[in-house]
Amino acid sequence: DYPIHTVIKRIQANALFTIFHPRRILRLQDNELRVLDNNLFTMTELFNTVNSMIWEELDSGENINSYRRELQKSHINLLRTIMLDIYNYTGFPNDAKTLARSNLKNTLKSIYHALSTTGLDQYTRVHLESCAEDIESVLEARINLN
Repeated sequence: DYPIHTVIKRIQANALFTIFHPRRILRLQDNELRVLDNNLFTMTELFNTVNSMIWEELDSGENINSYRRELQKSHINLLRTIMLDIYNYTGFPNDAKTLARSNLKNTLKSIYHALSTTGLDQYTRVHLESCAEDIESVLEARINLN
């Protein structure tokens, strides 16, 4: 048997971590100062656009398939890595850390709203409950460390 879910999960996680590599994020931050163009691609735009695309089912009320559930878990892990870089090992700028925190908080609110509705299948419901717990633990860890 070919482990399709494992392969897809690795591809998705690698793509996410490549897009959000610390050097790439730092380059975005530097370019915001270098370029005086209104059409500038910003770190805020990156974080918010990726977040809204990965979690689009929360707005549509649709069930979340297994590939998307894995992607969403990888996204939480990515934001955790960025946000909890307390010793600055990975080199993410503080703006990236605060954007990661903001994305997690907004996603958590959307998850709570989605869970308050009916019509979600059991996979989606337990996935969202698990994601909410993961996000809460990340946000609480950050509060305790400050």
